Amino acid sequence: MDISYKRKTCHEDYEILEDISYETPDKTSHKSVFDLYLPRHGADLRNPSPSPVAVFVHGGGWRRGDKDTWKHFVFEDVNLLVAFVYWYFGLYGNVGREFARRGVPCAVISYPLTKLKIPWLFLELATSHVGTVIFLGVLLCLVIGAVAVIDFLTPVSLVYSPISHEHRDLRRFPVSGLILGHLVLVNLVTLVVISVQRSKHRLHSLLIGGFWVVILGLLYAAVRFEHSLLTAWLSTFVLVQGTLLYLNLNSKDHTHEDQITALSKCIKKVYELGRDTAYYDYTSIYLIGHSAGGHLCSLLALRQDSLEDVGVESSNIKGVVAISAVLHVEKLNIRTVRPLYLHPTFGKDPDIWSSACPMSHLQNKMLSYLPNFLVITAEKDWHLQQEATMFAKELESWDVHQQKVVFPQTSHLSIICYFDRHCKVLKTSVANLCVQFIKHTNSLTCDTDVKNAIRY
Repeated sequence: MDISYKRKTCHEDYEILEDISYETPDKTSHKSVFDLYLPRHGADLRNPSPSPVAVFVHGGGWRRGDKDTWKHFVFEDVNLLVAFVYWYFGLYGNVGREFARRGVPCAVISYPLTKLKIPWLFLELATSHVGTVIFLGVLLCLVIGAVAVIDFLTPVSLVYSPISHEHRDLRRFPVSGLILGHLVLVNLVTLVVISVQRSKHRLHSLLIGGFWVVILGLLYAAVRFEHSLLTAWLSTFVLVQGTLLYLNLNSKDHTHEDQITALSKCIKKVYELGRDTAYYDYTSIYLIGHSAGGHLCSLLALRQDSLEDVGVESSNIKGVVAISAVLHVEKLNIRTVRPLYLHPTFGKDPDIWSSACPMSHLQNKMLSYLPNFLVITAEKDWHLQQEATMFAKELESWDVHQQKVVFPQTSHLSIICYFDRHCKVLKTSVANLCVQFIKHTNSLTCDTDVKNAIRY
């Protein structure tokens, strides 16, 4: 079987098949694809002893993120500061890469996101705008500083028209003018980002052209006023932020049920690819999730009907690794986070909160099958540590392999940014913990299967 993918990237010890769709062609979008990371031995020839496969689900509070998460913060929120940070750490490709390097194929997925309601959407837009202002401001300062150093150390003036050092005067550029000019630049960069991604936002080229005509017209008109930079900033800000608000309001609104359905479809696609290519053992699937992704993985593993609805037996899920996961949804019912996380994703009905809570499903004792669990939390995860402890305690009453680890010197975000960082205290990394868990539980599962075969 030929795998339909958008791009193939080869490295020394692994390769990536990018943008494999798990939806039908008419429903495929940038949020219904995954990247498949394959060890080179598994990609170049059929492995006589195929390894299990991991499926990684990103975090982001159910309403942010992507398999290449920096792309979300560039093209959705247009928060270039966060985008740069995530690009620097390579989230979440760093997870797929480390699994593949250790011999475990890994699918890193995107899924549809929930969205905020007004007025919280205004807060989101303001935060994103400030992030871009800070990031471009730092870049601008670095550029100006570098030019200034060159300007004063060389006989040729790069910034000021007078050649001699005696005539150079930094006071020719008032601080207020620099700030306003920078803010205008931020708005123009944001509009460029929207223009480049017009097809994803389903914006017609004529509409984008109209935006630029208006922007350039405003800039031209602004120079006719006494306070030209102030006028240019206000005009471009209103237009650009109005456009972003329009795009957010017109985007599809999803719930956690839509995300569970998307994850189920992705697992089915991974199952089918493994069955048809023999790149990995399609009957031995491990779900790995960070934060909100950890919640989705745990919930799906405990809701067997969701997988069976798409034609995959729940027993094919051999294990779950929940990294800094939200395991008790009802704990989000506090004033500061309720409108930002609980209501947009799970609604306002407490019964739905309970049904979406992995802890509740575990406590109901109604499961016919339960996979193995590895629960990892960061040292500075605060309340999530308590949830993980309660969850692990509940798992003790089940006949499964379960393990809970608190990873030292990490926070909720750094635990996944430094996925491969070696911890001197534990003498291992999060990546190694995950792979060891997979290989150990897979050997236990294989032994059990052999015993059952002998028995029958």
